Amino acid sequence: MIVSIIAKAEKINVHSKMADSTIISINVKAVIAWKEITAMENSVHRMVLIFHPLHRN
Repeated sequence: MIVSIIAKAEKINVHSKMADSTIISINVKAVIAWKEITAMENSVHRMVLIFHPLHRN
């Protein structure tokens, strides 16, 4: 998923040489950071699901 986003960003840069590459790289970094945050949240939710039956007993 991240690879395809970077590929798209590179394509945009090729299509418009005037495009500021730093803006594209910031956008890619923001997407990667967001993916890392959502992955962390998902792992926390999984931990809650694993420990939930223990709390119930």
